Amino acid sequence: MVKNLIFALLIFSAFNALSQYKAFIGVKGGGHVSTVYMEHTAFNIRANNEFITSYHVGLFGKLFNSQKQSSFLNTGLQMGIDYDRKGWRQKFLTGAPDYFTRLDYLEVPIEAIIYAGKGGSKYFFTMGPYFEYLLAVDKDPTPSINDIGQSDFFPVEIDEVNRFGYGGRMSAGLHQDTKIGAFHLEIFYNISIRGILNPESLSAVDTPDQSNQYVIGFSIGYLVPFGKMAF
Repeated sequence: MVKNLIFALLIFSAFNALSQYKAFIGVKGGGHVSTVYMEHTAFNIRANNEFITSYHVGLFGKLFNSQKQSSFLNTGLQMGIDYDRKGWRQKFLTGAPDYFTRLDYLEVPIEAIIYAGKGGSKYFFTMGPYFEYLLAVDKDPTPSINDIGQSDFFPVEIDEVNRFGYGGRMSAGLHQDTKIGAFHLEIFYNISIRGILNPESLSAVDTPDQSNQYVIGFSIGYLVPFGKMAF
């Protein structure tokens, strides 16, 4: 009798918990452009770095545990784990071919969501930090002195750079609920706070003390819903 009562209470608690939240878990992928900004506090850096195109894929989820029916705006949490390839290309004044650097990261964004709407279509804005770990470096062969000319050149060696990084992320987009699941479309902007390069000091002439990456792109995702909360 006691065991049956405990079991019934556990089942009731589980159903009650399900009614208090709405969660989504799914996959996403997309394209983006990225580059790097290099500068030194005391010295002029002569490096013309421009955007390259690349891609990202990963898993992500959304969690909502309350919705005020009287409010047009509501909030939630979005997290994920992505394989993210980014980098840049450097142009030389000599007319030599552009030099490409591509970096592969494992990235974990953690974002607050503000969304509007209570029907099937919801418009959202997110903002929060991300953390990343450098997995691999893919770069062109080192150019000759004649190719570089008067430009500054900073080759990336995986054992000499900051493999762990972090930055800020924001996005805006549409969340669409359907009978077969939810679809997610967003445009986003990332900026790294910790630079790629790791200068020994602020007075290091040969290494910029700022080497921040910028990423602008879009993602498309599909999610499976969980929970009974009205959303």
